[in-house]
Amino acid sequence: MFSAVGAVIFFVIFWQTTETVGPAWWNVRREVPFSERRPFLLAGIGATVACATLLAVIAELVPSLRRQCQVARQRRRDAAEARRIWELSPEGRAYRVAQATAAQQRSAMKAALRANRAATKAALIRERAAAKARRAWEQSTEGQATMAYERGDQFFSIELTVDGDLADHLNAVVNAGWRQQSFGRRHERTSSSRPLYDGTHEVRRETVEYRTYLFRRAE
Repeated sequence: MFSAVGAVIFFVIFWQTTETVGPAWWNVRREVPFSERRPFLLAGIGATVACATLLAVIAELVPSLRRQCQVARQRRRDAAEARRIWELSPEGRAYRVAQATAAQQRSAMKAALRANRAATKAALIRERAAAKARRAWEQSTEGQATMAYERGDQFFSIELTVDGDLADHLNAVVNAGWRQQSFGRRHERTSSSRPLYDGTHEVRRETVEYRTYLFRRAE
C-alpha cells in the first residue's frame, strides 16, 4: 500500500514540468528540466515494481494459505471421524471401560486416604484427650491415693481443704485401699477488698482450714 502511494506521489512530482520560484512579491515560473525530474521518475518506477511484486507474492500466497487451511480442516474432520469409529469399536469400548474403572479406583483410593487421615486425626484427638484426662486424674485426690497404693507405699499423706467436698475426697482415699491414721490442721487467713460507689472499700476477711491426713495401707 505504501509502495502504491509512493509511486503516485513520485509520478505526480515528475509530471510537474514547471515551478514557481522567487519571493512572494516577485514570482517567476521556470521550466523544470528532465534531468531534475528523472530521479522522481525512477523512484516512481521502482515503487511501482515493488508494489507489483508485492501483489504477485500476495496473489501466490493467498491460494496456498487457503489450501493449507482446507487441508487442516479436512485432517481434523478425518481425525474426528476416525476417533468416533474407534470409540464405537470393541477396542474403544474396552478402553472406555478401563478408563472408567481406573477413575473409580483413583476415587476409591482418594476416599480411603481421606478416611485414613480422618481416623488418624480422630485417634490423635482421643490420645490427647486421654492424656489430659490422665494428668487431671493423677493430680486429683483419687489419682494420688491410687498411684501411691499401686507403688506399694505403706503410708499416704495428703493436705485437703475443709469444705463441702472434704467427705468425697476422704472416701476416694479410703476406696483406693487406705485407712485413716491421723490428721493435723492449720489455718490460713485471707483478705480481699472491692471498691464501693462512695469511694470506700469493702474488706472481706476469711479463714481457711487445711487438714493434713495420714493414711496406712488397709491390708
